[in-house]
Amino acid sequence: VSKNGKWYKVTWKNKSGKKKTGWIQAKYLTEDLDPSLCRHDWSAWDVVRDATCTKQGKQVRECMKCGKEEEKVIKKKEHEWGKWKVTKEASCTAEGEREHTCKNCGETEVEIVPKAAHDWDKWVVKKEATCTAEGALERKCKVCGAKEKGTTKKLPHKWGKWETTKEATCTAEGERKRECKNCDEVQKEKIKKVPHTYGKWEVTTKATSHSSGVKTKTCSVCGYKKTKDYDPKGTLRRGARGDNVREVQQLLVDQKYLAEGAADGVFGRGTETAISKFQADQGFTADGIAWPQTIKKLQHVFGSWTIDTVPTRSTEGLRSRTCETCGFREEERFSAGQVFTRGTRGEEIRVLQTMLDDLNLDAGTADGIYGPRLDRAFARLAANAGLTFAGGQITPFDTDLLVNAWLAAQPESQAAEEELILTVVPSEKTDGIPEGWLSFDWTLENTGAEACSPMVVLLSFGEAPDFRGDTLTVHVGGEQLPAASSEKENSKKDGEDTGILSGSFCVDPAWGEGNLNFRALASAGTDGALRISNTVVHNT
Repeated sequence: VSKNGKWYKVTWKNKSGKKKTGWIQAKYLTEDLDPSLCRHDWSAWDVVRDATCTKQGKQVRECMKCGKEEEKVIKKKEHEWGKWKVTKEASCTAEGEREHTCKNCGETEVEIVPKAAHDWDKWVVKKEATCTAEGALERKCKVCGAKEKGTTKKLPHKWGKWETTKEATCTAEGERKRECKNCDEVQKEKIKKVPHTYGKWEVTTKATSHSSGVKTKTCSVCGYKKTKDYDPKGTLRRGARGDNVREVQQLLVDQKYLAEGAADGVFGRGTETAISKFQADQGFTADGIAWPQTIKKLQHVFGSWTIDTVPTRSTEGLRSRTCETCGFREEERFSAGQVFTRGTRGEEIRVLQTMLDDLNLDAGTADGIYGPRLDRAFARLAANAGLTFAGGQITPFDTDLLVNAWLAAQPESQAAEEELILTVVPSEKTDGIPEGWLSFDWTLENTGAEACSPMVVLLSFGEAPDFRGDTLTVHVGGEQLPAASSEKENSKKDGEDTGILSGSFCVDPAWGEGNLNFRALASAGTDGALRISNTVVHNT
């Protein structure tokens, strides 16, 4: 209080909880606080009357600061209904009723029950349906006799057969109709034009080696002409696929018009562009089409083969030739004899299987198919000789090894059979033959009573024709020699060599010294046994 007693120092808290201090005149002070200014501090709600399903309840609370009270109503509780009880059964003509009662206050609630469904009898046909009108149905309720009507769909027309009223031609549509057997309804329908009756295609403009031609065929009924362009044989265009395309692409690769590896057998935009550039360089119309003229100009004109590396029985040789037009050099690896690869089929394979089975090396059934089992048999053969066999292909060296092993196992009586007559003479051929090599022509004739399939011609070096040592094998299979007969003799008299097989081969003298000893093997047609020819000896 101030000294004069008129002012009081007051301390209070603001809304944020901070203390505030100030002075107020005594006349404005009071012990009673206006409730509207009170920041109430309410107590918990206190239920003073419970709610029931007929009356509301009441609860109150009081401000701990100013003593103000506040009331709140508690809603009535829900009735606790019992089960429904039917007081009036419903029928198909009248509604029913049902009621239930609250377990707490006894109040009753009544509810209408909808009418029951009619208990219908079966439908009765009052009018049969036809193809022009619907049918009529009726049914009655078994309880109240109420009636209900219904309909059935029209029946489909019972059509007769189609009757052509106008024949169709290759220039105009035809017409046909049919009638309903019950109501005379008529249905009409168009008949499509018939195809033209064309004759054969005839060339009206002949194709050239660098342009398409035109073919025409004419309808014999109306004279309509149909034409189409056609290319000369061998023409390739964009979209073509196959080995022919791959060959042309490789020629373009050889002459640097396509990149290496671009020969994929698909004639696409790149091939078309390369063809156009080549045509322009040659003074042709650059249309990108591989005409016969273009392909012929692309093709190499090779000279003779030159032997770069001489082959041996176990290693391939290398030969090359050069195009006289563009200078492209082609290289090719080649063997001293035939090389068989996995998957090869034929009489030669069957003979190899037979030889291996004769030596108990288990080549399986002699079916003439080169498969894994043949590889395993050759591996066993090589192992017996202290060698290895890689598999996947059979080289002349591998065949030599087998033939020598088989010959060594044959009895002398077998070697003495001479149903095959072999003749070997020196040859004057030089094309494709390495310099210094010896070239020979041979013929093989069957004089036995059975047809046979020649397999190999054998060549060995040495003083005696024993065919046990360093042997070269030349594969000559492919044809069958018929048995000796009057027909065969007659054909020979007429100048035809139908019973003789012939060929040629060359030999490197570095493989041996002394005699050149030749002999041939063949398999008989009936029992598959191997036959050995006479021995031919040439001194070198």
